[in-house]
Amino acid sequence: MTPSQICKEHGITLVKLSRSLGYKENGQPVVSERTLINWHKNKPLLFKAVVLGQSKLINSSKQPKPLPACQPRISVQKPHNPD
Repeated sequence: MTPSQICKEHGITLVKLSRSLGYKENGQPVVSERTLINWHKNKPLLFKAVVLGQSKLINSSKQPKPLPACQPRISVQKPHNPD
């Protein structure tokens, strides 16, 4: 699979992935599309980790999921120290 196909499989584009990683002071992306393609070829685990992490952030901001119901936690009481 190409880097673009992997990104599309996770609901983002390669351009959106590059832009989501931030920008330098000169306005260029911190990680260019070319760098992402090189990571796909030479560092596939790094590329997959970035795609998975950023796709979760990007996709979760589009459609916020409802929070699960909170279960009460059992509290542990500290022993009483008489003075």
